[in-house]
Amino acid sequence: MMKKIRLFSKQDKGSVLIAVLIILTFASVIALIVTKITITNIEMKEVESSSKRNFYGTEDVLNKIKAGISSDSAEHIKKLYSDMLGNYEKYKSSEESLSKCFQNKYLDKIEADYKNVEIAGKYDVDKLKKYISESDTAEQDYLITDENAADYIVDKNEGTFTFKNISIKCKDAAGYETAIRTDITIEAPQMKNSFAPAEFMKYALIADNAVTFNASGEKINGNVYAGAGGILSELGGSGTVSADTVITRGDIVANAGTSLTIGASASSSIWAENIKTTGDSESKENGAKVNITGNSYVSDDLSLNGKNSTVTLSGRYYGYNFQKNYDAAKPETFDAKYSSAVMINGQKSRLDMKGLTDLMISGRTFISRGTDLFADKQNEDILMGDSLSVRTNQLAYYVSKNYLDASAEYLKFTDKGLKSYIKENNLSVSEEKLKSLLDSTNQVTPYYYIDDISSETMANYYLNFDGTDAAKADKAKEFFKLYYKDNKSNVNKKAESYADNNAIIVDEDCILSLGGNILYKDAENIDGNELKQKNINIDLSASEWKNNGTFFNISSKLAVRYKALQLGLTTTHGSAKAAGARLDDKTKNPMFDYLINRAALKKLVNENTASGSYIANEQYMNGAKDNVVILVDNENSNTPYELKNEYRGGIVIATGDVRVDGGFDGIIISGGTISFAGGAVVNADESKVVDLIKEDLSRTDKKFSGIINDSVYMNSNEIGAIENKDYIYYDNWTKN
Repeated sequence: MMKKIRLFSKQDKGSVLIAVLIILTFASVIALIVTKITITNIEMKEVESSSKRNFYGTEDVLNKIKAGISSDSAEHIKKLYSDMLGNYEKYKSSEESLSKCFQNKYLDKIEADYKNVEIAGKYDVDKLKKYISESDTAEQDYLITDENAADYIVDKNEGTFTFKNISIKCKDAAGYETAIRTDITIEAPQMKNSFAPAEFMKYALIADNAVTFNASGEKINGNVYAGAGGILSELGGSGTVSADTVITRGDIVANAGTSLTIGASASSSIWAENIKTTGDSESKENGAKVNITGNSYVSDDLSLNGKNSTVTLSGRYYGYNFQKNYDAAKPETFDAKYSSAVMINGQKSRLDMKGLTDLMISGRTFISRGTDLFADKQNEDILMGDSLSVRTNQLAYYVSKNYLDASAEYLKFTDKGLKSYIKENNLSVSEEKLKSLLDSTNQVTPYYYIDDISSETMANYYLNFDGTDAAKADKAKEFFKLYYKDNKSNVNKKAESYADNNAIIVDEDCILSLGGNILYKDAENIDGNELKQKNINIDLSASEWKNNGTFFNISSKLAVRYKALQLGLTTTHGSAKAAGARLDDKTKNPMFDYLINRAALKKLVNENTASGSYIANEQYMNGAKDNVVILVDNENSNTPYELKNEYRGGIVIATGDVRVDGGFDGIIISGGTISFAGGAVVNADESKVVDLIKEDLSRTDKKFSGIINDSVYMNSNEIGAIENKDYIYYDNWTKN
C-alpha cells in the first residue's frame, strides 16, 4: 500500500482536536473531582464498616450524605465538560464568559437534581436519605429534616448551592442521643479560560518504535520519546539530543563508529531500559561513544560491550532496580533483567563518571543471561558480588571441573579439589570459611554453551553461594571482597585489558548507594592511580532495603515513574503502581494510540486524498510552509514518509515511519521509526504547536477534530488552572 498524505496550512480552514478545547481547566476540575471521589469513597467504606456496630454516629451519617453529594455532583461536571467540548463555538460566542457559563450551567443541574418538584423552593429530603443507606430504612430515619424546613439557596453571584437545615439525630444502645444541625454548600469549581499545553506539545519527536541516527550532524533540540526500539546511533551516525526530557521504552545504543550526545543540562532527565555501546573498533577514535548530561534513570544496565568504546556521564546516575516489583520486599536477585548494574565487557573501553555528583547502583552484575538454547539444560543468571564490574572479574568465580566430584549426584568440590582451588587462587581463607559461603548441596553452578569447533554442548562452572535473595547476594559480595584482597594486582592487571587508563573514574563522595562492590579509579588522584575495589558495606537485608526503607522507596518510586512516563509522558498513570512497576511487553499500549485516534486519522486521510496519491503542493502554496499540519497513513508501507526540506515547521502525524530531510520546527509523531538525513535539525516549538491548535479551534470548518484523544489532556500534569479547594463543605454547624 502506498503512503497517503493530507496537508493543511495555517491559513486553510483546518481543525484540530476539539478535545483540546480546554486544555482549560475542565480537565483539572475532573482530575480534582476524581481525586475527591476516591477519597470520599474510601471514607464511605470506612463509615460502612461501622454498620456492624449497634450505634451509628451522627457524624458518620452526615459524612455519607456529603460523600453521596460529592459523587453525584462530580458526574455533573464530567457531563458538562463533554457538552461544552462538543458545543465550544456556541458557548464561546455567548455573552457570558466561558467560566461563568460553566458555573451557571453547573448550578442549574444541581438545582434540577435536588429540588422538590411538589414544594417550591425546597430540596427533596428523600434524595439525601438514599445516600445514607439504600437498604436500611431505619438508618435513613436518622435524617429528621422536615420537608417544609428543607430550604435551598442558589447564589449565582457567589457560585454556590446550599442545602439548609440538615438535621441528624442518633441514639446509642445506652440511650444517649446526639443531634447535628448544619448546612451543606456546594461551590462550583472555578475554571479559568486559559489554554495550557498538553505534555506532548512540548516534544520535538515522539516515535512509537525508535529514533535512529544514521548520518552525521543530526541534531534534536527538544524533548524526545522513543518506544521499544530505543534511541540508536548506527551506520556512522552522530546524533545530538539537547532536551530537558528523553524517554525510551528501549535502550540508548551507540554502535562502533558512531556517537550519541544526550541532555541539555544537569537538570535534564533521561529514562531508558539500558544504555549500551556495541561493535568493535581497533581505535579509540572510531569506537562507539555515548555522552550523557543530566539525571540518568536506568531501569536495567549500563553496558560497554563495544571494543574501544567510551561512555561519559555527568550529573546524576540512578541504576535503581533490584527486584521486579515493589509492593513488597522480594528481591529477585537471581534474574539479571531485574537488577541494575554497570559492566565493561568490551576491551580497552572507558567509563568516565568523574562528572557525576550522585551515583546509585542498586543491583548486581551477573556472569550470564538466561537462555532457552537447551531443552534439557537451562542456564541461570549467575550472581556476582559487584554493582560495577569489568568482564574479567567473573574469573574470580570460575571453578575448573578438575576440582569437582564428577561422580557425585550434586555439584561439589572434592576434598582435594577444594584445597587446590584455594591454593591456586592464592586465597587466605580457610576451607570452612569458603564452605560457609557456598550452597551446601550445589557448591557450583553450570553455565552451558556450544563449542564453536566441535559443536558439542560444553559447561563452565562457577561458585554458587548459599542462601536466598539478599543473603545470597551478600555472600557473593563478601567472597569477592576476600578474593580481591588476596589477588589485587592480578584482578587489576586483567581488568586493565578491558578498562583503559582513564576508565571507571569515580569521585568517592558521589556514591549514594550500591548493591555490591565496584572497581574504580579515584577522581581525586587519576594520574598513576591504580584500580581500586570499593567494598560497600550495605546489607541488602538491612532496613533501608526493606519495604518502606529509604532505598527501597527510592527504587520503587523511580520504577513506577518510569512506567508512567512510558505509558503517558507524565510521572503518574493509573496503570503504574508498585505492585506492577514493570511494562513487561514494551510493544503493548503504544504511545501513538495513547495520543492519536488511529482510526479517525485513517478515515480523514482517505476521505481527503485519492488512494495512493499525495495532495499537490499547489493546494497549500498560498500558506506558510513553516506552519503546516501533515497527516500520513503509511503504516503498511515499507518506505518512510519523507519530510522534505521545503516544509519548515508545524505538526506531522504519521501512522508509519518518517524520515526528516532538513530543518523542522514543531513536533513529529510517528507510529514507527523516525530517522534523518545528514545535517537534519528538528527543534521543538511548543508555541507553534499550541498556536496551530488554538487557531484551528476557532474555525467552523474543522478538518481533523478527534485525531488527538481527549484523555491526553485529562491526564496532563498541568492542564489549565483551577482554584484548588474543598468544593463541598459544612456551614452553620451545631451539635448537642
